[in-house]
Amino acid sequence: DFVMVLRKGAHKRLDLYRRFISLARQRGSTVAAITPEDEIGALVAGEVDELLVRPDADEMKAIYMRAKCFIHLSEHEGFGLPPLESMGSGCVPICRDSGGVRAFMLGGELQDNLFSLDMPVEAFFDHAASVIDDEQAWIRLSACARQRFEEGLREVAQARAQLAAHFALEVSQ
Repeated sequence: DFVMVLRKGAHKRLDLYRRFISLARQRGSTVAAITPEDEIGALVAGEVDELLVRPDADEMKAIYMRAKCFIHLSEHEGFGLPPLESMGSGCVPICRDSGGVRAFMLGGELQDNLFSLDMPVEAFFDHAASVIDDEQAWIRLSACARQRFEEGLREVAQARAQLAAHFALEVSQ
């Protein structure tokens, strides 16, 4: 049902993730966690249904494809790459407004899954549970996530082409 990336650091809010995991388990939902850190893996191993420590790209893609929602509870992010990566597999991001995620969450239906930092984790969980409970809404949001990811890839490709053309002109002049 849910997947998340867990990291060290006060701003990563492991406390909120663990509360979310507890609520999900009480409800009977499945939770998968990804972490690059052995210490975090050892801490949550008994709390989650699936744990990947330093997974490769194929393992991450597979776990994102199995999950319905990506949970992002950090206080602040420069960009927020994990939620964006998950969107490529149709995983619906549900995020606290930690800064960087705004780049791909605002505009369209996904912005309804972007919440203030002061929202209680219980209310955040209730929203996430409502997304996975409404199959039609989840299908629609999953398609939106995939579409926004693909739009982003096209935007990056266009920007690269423009940059390359700009520098090619400068070099030839």
